[in-house]
Amino acid sequence: MDLTELSQRRAQMGRSIQPWIAANGPRAVGEVSSGYWLVLTGSPGADGNMALVHDGDTSTLKTVRDLVEARGYPTLLMLAGHPRQRSIGPNWVFQGQLPFMSLELASASLRPDGRVRRAQADDFDTVVDLVTEANPFGPEVAEVGVAILRERVDTPAIWLLSENDVPVSTVSSAVVDDAVCIWSMATPSRYGRRGYGRAILSHALHDAYSRSEAVIGLLTASPAGRSLYEAVGWSVVEEWEMFISPGRTESR
Repeated sequence: MDLTELSQRRAQMGRSIQPWIAANGPRAVGEVSSGYWLVLTGSPGADGNMALVHDGDTSTLKTVRDLVEARGYPTLLMLAGHPRQRSIGPNWVFQGQLPFMSLELASASLRPDGRVRRAQADDFDTVVDLVTEANPFGPEVAEVGVAILRERVDTPAIWLLSENDVPVSTVSSAVVDDAVCIWSMATPSRYGRRGYGRAILSHALHDAYSRSEAVIGLLTASPAGRSLYEAVGWSVVEEWEMFISPGRTESR
């Protein structure tokens, strides 16, 4: 992947979750430029407020950091294309590296699954519960991405896999140009090791590949999820450095 395509892929990740802004009310702000993107929803947790700076320019990093700090939300700030560093300023704590991964859809083994359906507005609480149980944050943070269910948007789509009428796994997919971007993959540990995550991901990717012009899958992986993705053909494009600012954590 050359630098021009890499910049495009990074930006597609940010564009894919801009619908979160309208879904999360007047406190939320979003922006995508050639060198960075940000999605600040006002969430009380950093997983709901994110920014990526990827043009390698220190002035861009300062601009984004100033924008984030002015809002004061707990935020995950990620760097790509910058020299490796362990400090970007006071109150920012280095959190390690986040794999940015891709998958060529034409060469992947993708198939629909009859247990998977697209979530609707009345599934809001069910999806929030799954995301909360599978992650180390509370429902107020989980609601950030799930709020799009109340907006009737075409993309992102939120998917639910149920086994014997019991919801066991969820994932969000958003098609941006020729890419399908994956977010909020969640299968609670009590439903783990049964292939649910792999099945719902395959269904979401198959839908994007067969119904749109998507030819590549994009996602960022947790340390626990990386091995699952690599096992089904995903490869690491690059590592994003992560920094977290605690910000203010008042209730929304």
